[in-house]
Amino acid sequence: MSIEEQRKKVLDEKFKVSSRISDLSRYIGFGLVAIVYTILTSDSVAITKLYGNKNTLILVAACLGAVTIVLDYVQFLAGYFSVQEALENEAGQYKYNNQSIAYTARNFAFWAKQTSALFGAIIFGVSIVLPFVCA
Repeated sequence: MSIEEQRKKVLDEKFKVSSRISDLSRYIGFGLVAIVYTILTSDSVAITKLYGNKNTLILVAACLGAVTIVLDYVQFLAGYFSVQEALENEAGQYKYNNQSIAYTARNFAFWAKQTSALFGAIIFGVSIVLPFVCA
């Protein structure tokens, strides 16, 4: 296998993995918002007894879920503009301008989305366990 073929193989794998990471963080974001909404609007006596007015952590988790969703949108929007810039870069063989605002915003949104999804999930997990530990 030539070096160029190996490079293409690795780039293909990177694309697959980063795509899955983006999908999973999006699912986590929507899941956090949905489950927190369900908890907060529940008429269940058991849930009300567990959380009562101690719902700050689950609200933080829901906010991080919403931030994850917004960052997902920003990543795609910035990606659109970044691709458009590359298509207009005929002299540079249609390469991305990794110094452009759109390219930088796309990368920032990708990593910020992962961070907000991770911390949202951790905070939600803590908020679920905490009422049992402190009971």
